Amino acid sequence: MRKTGPLAAFSYPGFGYLFGSTVLFAFAMSLEQVAVGWLVLDETGSAFLTGVAFAVRIGPNLIFGPISGALADRHPRSLVMASAGAIKAVVLVLMFVLVSIDRGAIALLLLLVALGGISMSLRTSAYGAIIPDVVGQTNTLSATSIGNLGQRGIGIAGGLTAGFIIAGVSPAAVFILASVIALFAGAGYTRVRSLAPQSSGRHVWAEVRDGLGLILAVPIVTMLLGLMIVVEILGFSYMSLLPVLAEDVLDVGPEGLGALTSAAAAGSLIGMAGLAMLGDYRRKGALLLNVVFGFGVFLILLGASNIFAISLLVVGGVGVATALVDTLEWVLLQSSVPRELRGRALGAWSATTGVGWVGPLILGAIAGIWGVQAALAAFGIGLAATAIIATLTLPRLRQG
Repeated sequence: MRKTGPLAAFSYPGFGYLFGSTVLFAFAMSLEQVAVGWLVLDETGSAFLTGVAFAVRIGPNLIFGPISGALADRHPRSLVMASAGAIKAVVLVLMFVLVSIDRGAIALLLLLVALGGISMSLRTSAYGAIIPDVVGQTNTLSATSIGNLGQRGIGIAGGLTAGFIIAGVSPAAVFILASVIALFAGAGYTRVRSLAPQSSGRHVWAEVRDGLGLILAVPIVTMLLGLMIVVEILGFSYMSLLPVLAEDVLDVGPEGLGALTSAAAAGSLIGMAGLAMLGDYRRKGALLLNVVFGFGVFLILLGASNIFAISLLVVGGVGVATALVDTLEWVLLQSSVPRELRGRALGAWSATTGVGWVGPLILGAIAGIWGVQAALAAFGIGLAATAIIATLTLPRLRQG
């Protein structure tokens, strides 16, 4: 019999490789994110373009999310994740070459960031769908939490490492390190057991269309995806202004940016540890809505802070919220659709995150006019209000 408890997932064959590879992939992502954000701000001095750098990372999800989901239902999910690691490694090598030749080629750099976003879409759809395959539905919440715990935890090291390498060597060095790590992550994914694909053998576009139609016919799935669109736009876009916050408001340089990024990862670590301890918690929908409200409150506080130490604590709270939102959304989606549609359900979720590119653009524009702090506070108010409205008007989600 399998073990029970927060670490039960590790008793299942393949979960160790899944966990380790996911941690490595997240490490590469955190290195890249800090390096790109700082490089764009350093070369352009523009809060708006810094927001664009974040937007182009998630924008491809809008198109490739549903396609990635269909591929995750059509092919072995471990192979899809391994392909994502290889694609990310190649893109990071190209970033290294570009920045080594011309740091000012920001337009080409943003194009590479967008291409790298495709790999994230592939990995997200396959990773979320394969967890129940590996550990079973009962352990899905704890396994997802543990996986996200590892991802967020390594983000602490990623943020600090990127900050020190940028200050001591160059952003290009960050990219080449991240490429090696992404390649190892892809290789590790090949060791994860995958169940046989459940595809009907039809053309992938037909499976995208029909799968999304079936998914959107489930009311709670529609509610979850709609809520995620709002959270992605108003909540997760805060990350696009962290470089500006570090440089213009807190005056702490690249090391400070790395510390802020690490604080968010540390908060996520705490959130995931707490969620993993809950086991198969019943009131996931109500918990999700409460977390969204807290997310908004923390953004308001971040906008009000001028003190670096306080901002670190608040960003940690934001990190808790981001981790819990993602995990609860994934688990609720997985439990709402049959196994053969899990990839496309996570692909639809990935597509909603693709809509989030709007958020950094609006946030950057507001920051350019009224300042970073006012922009963050405004988005926080909108997010908290969304949680209150959803709690009052969506009883099915609240009881989910």
